[in-house]
Amino acid sequence: MIFRPATLVLALCLLGCMPMLAAKPAASFGETSVLHLSSLNPSCKLEKRWVGTVPVLTWGIWLQCNGVDMLVVHPWNLISKVRIDSADEALEFVRFFSSEETFASVQLGGLLEVGKVNEWCPSLRAALDQTGSLLPKVEAHEGRGDARYYVTRVVVAYDQKVYEITETLRKDGFYSELRRVTILEDVRKLGCLHDAP
Repeated sequence: MIFRPATLVLALCLLGCMPMLAAKPAASFGETSVLHLSSLNPSCKLEKRWVGTVPVLTWGIWLQCNGVDMLVVHPWNLISKVRIDSADEALEFVRFFSSEETFASVQLGGLLEVGKVNEWCPSLRAALDQTGSLLPKVEAHEGRGDARYYVTRVVVAYDQKVYEITETLRKDGFYSELRRVTILEDVRKLGCLHDAP
């Protein structure tokens, strides 16, 4: 039997490509999950769904307001789309962008809040117990008709450092990081690696 080079290449490609064609992508087109944020305007919703153009992640956080979709890549994308009226809502807002489910899709340097349980680094809690509390602190300041919240908490970033950061947040969702203090130089020394999923 004689095979032409083009036929042989096609046959090899089909045999090699079949498993890839049958495999399900990490985030399929059409898959959607609704994300909760209590301060979000009632006419808006947040979804985690397929993007398809990002080389590392195939999904992103989408904001939909009045039928218009926008990819959320920073907390500033929610300015005027939220109304933050309490310390609890302020903490929920900053945590929204630094949770296991969402941190990789926003441009905050991979900030992931360190909690009591950190599945990606079980030894982290013990290493940090010597440095102080992991419980976030929220202060509310009223002034000239507008409230501002200051959230201090412990996070890890893509640079593998653990920080205590202080973030400020206005009622309308304007977000800014005010202070960052290193409390652990390198989580890799604990046998861990913080990276995008």
